[in-house]
Amino acid sequence: MTQDEDSAKPHVSGDLAAHMSATATAFQMLVICLQNNGALERGQFSRALGSYIEEAAGQTDSATIRLLEDLKSALSD
Repeated sequence: MTQDEDSAKPHVSGDLAAHMSATATAFQMLVICLQNNGALERGQFSRALGSYIEEAAGQTDSATIRLLEDLKSALSD
């Protein structure tokens, strides 16, 4: 990421960043449990999030999109 791109990103407060991180981690653990139990296929939830992000772009606030992108990224690892 270039310095210009980084400076263009909205600043996320410490509390919001911590909330986003905790939410992403909780969903990641839930998805792993569902996959281990056969209730969810690997990559299924990540693909669904990607589809929603594409549809919601421009209609949903940027903090929500960032949270969903972080979650999608965490689930893709």
